[in-house]
Amino acid sequence: MTKIQQQIYTREREGIFSSSPGYSTIAASPGLDKSYIKQTLQPLCAYYPPQSLTNAGIREEERYPKANLITFTEMGELVIGQSVYKESDYTGERETFFSHNYIVPKDRVREYLTSADKLFGELPFRMNYDVSHGKVLNEIDALPVMKPSVQPLNQLLIELGISGKQFKQVIYAVLMSMTTKKKVYISLPGDITKATHGSYQLSYYLFQCLPFEMRKAFSVLTYHAEPQSKKHIGLMFVEKGSIRPQDSTIQRDFVFDFDQSFFLNISDEADQEPFIQFVSKLVQERSRDLDHFYAYAETNLLDIPKPSLTLYNELSRLYLLKMGEYRETEEKKLVVFKSFRSFLTGENYQDKPELCEQLHAMIDLESKSLTPSNLPEKELISEMIYFYSIFSKENRNPYISFFYRVLYYGSKDLSYIGFLYSQLKAYPGLFKGVNQLVFSKNHLISIVFEPYIKNHFSRITSLDLLMNEIVYWHEHTPESFENYRFQKAASKGILSLFPNEKNQLQAYRNVKKLLYAEQGYVRSEDVEVYKKEIIEELSLLLIRELDLNLVSPNDLNQLTVITNRIPKVLQLGEVKWKIRVIQQAQDILQKGYPRESDRLAHQPYFTQLQMMLLKGISDKRIVQLTELTAFCFLNKDQNQTNLYRYDEMLAYVHKNSGGLEGVRQFLFVFSRLDEGLVEEDPEYKRSVQRYLHSHAKDIFENKRTLKRWQDNSQLKSFLDRVKYERMSGFRKFMHTNKKMLLSGVMLIVLTCGALTVFTMYKMNEAEKDKKVSEEAAAFSPLLFIKGIKAGENQSIELQAYDKETTKIEKSSQQITISYLGYIYTLETKQVTVDKEKEIITFQRMDSSHSADMEKLVEISEKEKGQVE
Repeated sequence: MTKIQQQIYTREREGIFSSSPGYSTIAASPGLDKSYIKQTLQPLCAYYPPQSLTNAGIREEERYPKANLITFTEMGELVIGQSVYKESDYTGERETFFSHNYIVPKDRVREYLTSADKLFGELPFRMNYDVSHGKVLNEIDALPVMKPSVQPLNQLLIELGISGKQFKQVIYAVLMSMTTKKKVYISLPGDITKATHGSYQLSYYLFQCLPFEMRKAFSVLTYHAEPQSKKHIGLMFVEKGSIRPQDSTIQRDFVFDFDQSFFLNISDEADQEPFIQFVSKLVQERSRDLDHFYAYAETNLLDIPKPSLTLYNELSRLYLLKMGEYRETEEKKLVVFKSFRSFLTGENYQDKPELCEQLHAMIDLESKSLTPSNLPEKELISEMIYFYSIFSKENRNPYISFFYRVLYYGSKDLSYIGFLYSQLKAYPGLFKGVNQLVFSKNHLISIVFEPYIKNHFSRITSLDLLMNEIVYWHEHTPESFENYRFQKAASKGILSLFPNEKNQLQAYRNVKKLLYAEQGYVRSEDVEVYKKEIIEELSLLLIRELDLNLVSPNDLNQLTVITNRIPKVLQLGEVKWKIRVIQQAQDILQKGYPRESDRLAHQPYFTQLQMMLLKGISDKRIVQLTELTAFCFLNKDQNQTNLYRYDEMLAYVHKNSGGLEGVRQFLFVFSRLDEGLVEEDPEYKRSVQRYLHSHAKDIFENKRTLKRWQDNSQLKSFLDRVKYERMSGFRKFMHTNKKMLLSGVMLIVLTCGALTVFTMYKMNEAEKDKKVSEEAAAFSPLLFIKGIKAGENQSIELQAYDKETTKIEKSSQQITISYLGYIYTLETKQVTVDKEKEIITFQRMDSSHSADMEKLVEISEKEKGQVE
């Protein structure tokens, strides 16, 4: 559908969908789909005559208002229509109405959206139609629009009794209805026909107050009998007196009853919205500028799918600024810059050249207006930084110039300059560009850079943060490192913060690494001298603050290098001795043995020297470096009876050098130091014996370990002594008198031997008797008498009964024994059967069972005889 279509709807004898009388579409253009006519167009066709005229019995058609319709369908087509009152229908008797609609296809809608004159122009609507002319209406290329007949807005508002504020409130309500789906109902005073003509003119001006994008949601019906929620109708003008304040169907909608001065859900602040102020003024004074504004807005809203009123508020400011009509205060200036932010991003700024040009012109104007008393607010600084982030790749100069001038005029306020630099650092390119301008002017270095650096460095509380700051300046403004004030502030900050570091050696490494980085530094003799001096001062401070007890083997090499950086003239007092101890420890560890141990023992920090050396000896080399290990346990007091801290030394060797075997090897070498002088030390002997006592069980219970210790004569003597001391009193007596006791032991052995021979003889005889008994029992397949116990319980135990041929049944009262056809029944209490031990025990408490038991014995003896 590319041409404009038509549709006519009224009551007739038949329609295009029905052959029976009634309301229906009686003619339509061929481009209209039948379902579209039924579902979309026909519901829009309606007319209810005003009560004021029908009650008065008036039937003249020219006295009745025309209901003009403008709406956009869900598919995007534009419907422009008119419904009128008809005195009679085809019968000539009944009242009816007649609707004629033009349908503009979607691809041609824009020409009407951008022109209120074209949309609201006068059209040749049909007032009737003769069905004899057919049911098909022509498709037309263009609407024969004539310029609308409207009076000036000011005059119209006076005539309708609407104030300027109320007009702005109506604009606001129409805008809100497009996003909230609420309806706007307006009732105008006066004659209904004149009021309806006024509603058409008011709609004309309201439409002009809507941006192009929002006009797609505009819809109006210039007359309806009473408020009614209808699809595709947002703004509805109704007959005066038809609005009932208590009507529940309108309580959520916007209601303007200018006849009865009843208003519902109206915003008292609508007239304060910048956009509404802007359009209401232009629509009265120069409506053509509105089209220019909407084109401006449309370009800047291309990437925003659903613009809000807030965005149009901001655009109206920017447009007025563009036209030179915006007089901003300092507060409004910030608002304007924030308005630019709403529309410009790094992705879309190239599509909005006019807005970009406007922004940079404003920045240039702002830059030129700067004075010490007229500095931009901090929020405005942040906005400028944001815009730089957008345009940094193409147009940095306006921003560099702006911030340079801000630094210059704000130099007396260090807090302000500090804030500005904190913002600049987020964008290294901007930071570098601004400082290049600063360093190109010597007077700016002294009034901007140097005061800022001194103040800023003094406020930093962490060495890491300070070094990061120094490095940042070196990377992005290398010239700063040659500035004397910068060097002084950096040195003072480093030396004051260094003592607070927990790991000072690591902090020293970090500082040195950053200062001697390969990139970001000016290569000049003065800079190199400065770096050397600060490292010397830091080295001296490190040694002064150094706790030698915490020095690790890995630290020792680095510390030795550091001590070599400290000039001799600065090596005084405590620092001198710490340096000497560090260098001695390094020298001794490299050589593997100490020199002049007696002299070393009397110097300060000897204990720390021993600790450093001990940390530097790996576990695998303790035995190999026995002399050095022993030196680490040398007594500082040099007591002749206690040359070493033996117990500590042996415990250390045992823990770190393989336990007993490590100590054995260590003692083997240690005992020969100083020509074996240590072996004469009583404390040494006692210490070794204490060690052996604490590990005696591990030594004496392991033959291999014991043998190794006994291979050394001195260690064997220690072991023997320990072994004796661990004996009980009796064993010590035996050990001392073993010769005297030997002869007594031999006599006892001979006596015991004789007794043993006699005992064995008697046992052999008893064994033979037992064997005969067992052989006899083997002949009885059923039982043999194990024994008869007389006297106490008079029982007979019959053992080894034949399980295969003997059947024993036991009930609660008696036991039955069946064997070879013989059955013997006994009371339960008189017999016990133990199948596991294969024993049956009879109790001779009742003499009545004696015959039975004797019979069992006879059978047993008989069977045994047969077998024999």
